[in-house]
Amino acid sequence: MTFVEANAMVVGEQVGLVPNEDYGTPAIVDEENRRVYGFAQGIASTSEIKEYVKATGGAVLRPVGTEYGYGTGTKLNLAIDGVTVKSYDLIIFGDVDGDAVCDINDLPYILSFTAGSTICDDPVILFAGDLTNDGLIDVDDLSVFLLATNGSIVVDQTNPY
Repeated sequence: MTFVEANAMVVGEQVGLVPNEDYGTPAIVDEENRRVYGFAQGIASTSEIKEYVKATGGAVLRPVGTEYGYGTGTKLNLAIDGVTVKSYDLIIFGDVDGDAVCDINDLPYILSFTAGSTICDDPVILFAGDLTNDGLIDVDDLSVFLLATNGSIVVDQTNPY
């Protein structure tokens, strides 16, 4: 899918995403990097996404999930008259396979990155998997990840560090 990058203005309002105050959700919209996080793990539908964020400027929010669901890597596209004019990446911290949960299914990816057998060159996956905020997915992140998957800790989706 392609989209046209634009700073569209509709009736004086900039097109963008904002936390949906109707639901009091903790979503954080990072305009600079076009990332959105603060979602609960296990998001399973576009209607759940819309409880966290809403479009402004007359745009329509059109989420496009990953092959595994609405997790890390989901595109939150904003469309006007059917044309995507802006796009954001949804992040679930600890979820590097795109299924919306930090669980054992992410382990092969985390191990591959920490062992160096796979280079993580996707900034969205790197941001989601870097649970220690050091710019890498490494053994320190693996330790946090393992604590999260065995239930010892819960990864804070608004500030995981």
